[in-house]
Amino acid sequence: MRMVIAIAVGSLVLATPAMAQTDNQALEQALSTCLVKKSTGADREALVRWILGSLASSSLAQTMVQVDPAGKEAADRALAATYTRLMTVDCLNEILALKKAGDAKGVEQGFSTLGAIAMRDAMTDPSVGAAMSAFAKYMPPEALKRLGQ
Repeated sequence: MRMVIAIAVGSLVLATPAMAQTDNQALEQALSTCLVKKSTGADREALVRWILGSLASSSLAQTMVQVDPAGKEAADRALAATYTRLMTVDCLNEILALKKAGDAKGVEQGFSTLGAIAMRDAMTDPSVGAAMSAFAKYMPPEALKRLGQ
């Protein structure tokens, strides 16, 4: 009988983190869904502008792009307004549920999902596709023959 109790208790101990993980995953998914549904096209464009302005500030990009300080500030302000609305009004319940669960990473994951959707939307611009594929003209055709092309 003690063995059965030990196994039962052990199973509960082992299952608890897995159940918490499943609960947290459901909370993370709920936030991701809320952020995507409640964000507008303009919100996602503001996020892309902020991402671009932030990336362009990198030392890696400075030889190719100059960031207009006023444009960066406008992007910061627009994103702050968007995030404030999403976090404190539209998806407040989902944020609070993750906070209660102690899952700060879940909030990060939710906004990462929103960022991925925003970037995917931006990538549908034909000029972006053309610019992204421009490097291919510098790939030697003889090397690509090895791929069966």
